[in-house]
Amino acid sequence: MQITNLISESFLSLTGFLTYYFLIRKIPQKQVLLWGTFILSVAMTAFFSALYFAGVSGMDNWHDFFKNIGSSTGIILLVAGIYSLIFKETFSSKPTFWIVALSLGFALICMFLNLNQVFVLMPLIGILCVLIFGIIALKKGYKQAGIYLLLATLFSILANTFNLLELSINPISAYCFFLACVLVCFGMAAKSMNHSIS
Repeated sequence: MQITNLISESFLSLTGFLTYYFLIRKIPQKQVLLWGTFILSVAMTAFFSALYFAGVSGMDNWHDFFKNIGSSTGIILLVAGIYSLIFKETFSSKPTFWIVALSLGFALICMFLNLNQVFVLMPLIGILCVLIFGIIALKKGYKQAGIYLLLATLFSILANTFNLLELSINPISAYCFFLACVLVCFGMAAKSMNHSIS
């Protein structure tokens, strides 16, 4: 089981880094920050999780830190990135800085106060926002991006509910696979929306 989990987490981490390198890195710099924070935080969470399953001690705190960053700051910046592309809202450097600073401050305060419920609630709100923006993208003519956003929503739901099916498949492996699909869908959505706008 440990080997399976190690492979699954390594696959998710690699997918995240490759998605960032081949898809996210090539969009405008301010968009890279908004989209890339979520994708890289997921990749780093999986990376430290893989090290944990490999038997490396002391990885728990790093895993939890990046998981909480992804579940709060990453979600907020991702939603802001999707919003800015769909509605052609080009954030200048100052608003982008404040969005990043406030979302990061929010995450750190929640971690300091042990408000773990926030890190459970934020991804649910994020999934709902992505679903809504996916539908709006389709209506505004960004068909490819809209489809990728809706697929990301579907894979997110599967990642978080697959264990309820009580199948013989390792739930961690299934979670990592579906979450890897989510990252690729976000990368493709960002790439296609930037091509549509430019």
